[in-house]
Amino acid sequence: MTHPLDDGSELINPMDGTPYSEIQRFGFYTGLQQVFDTQYQRDRKNEYPPIEEYIDGVVKGDQSQIDEYINKCLAVKVKYPKPNS
Repeated sequence: MTHPLDDGSELINPMDGTPYSEIQRFGFYTGLQQVFDTQYQRDRKNEYPPIEEYIDGVVKGDQSQIDEYINKCLAVKVKYPKPNS
């Protein structure tokens, strides 16, 4: 069982210095794949405007402020698209 990301390079267990077993390698690369697959979420989170801007618009009844907030969020989604699964 080999993960598609596994390039065959040696992986050493940091706890005891021994090479990873096949199952450990697969688990490592599965976790790494999850990190890659969810990077867009972290990128988006760092660039979304503060939610207070939206709430302020709602409280004030300012539809243009609400629309501006939504447009900023949509621009972030375009900048960091969700990868195809």
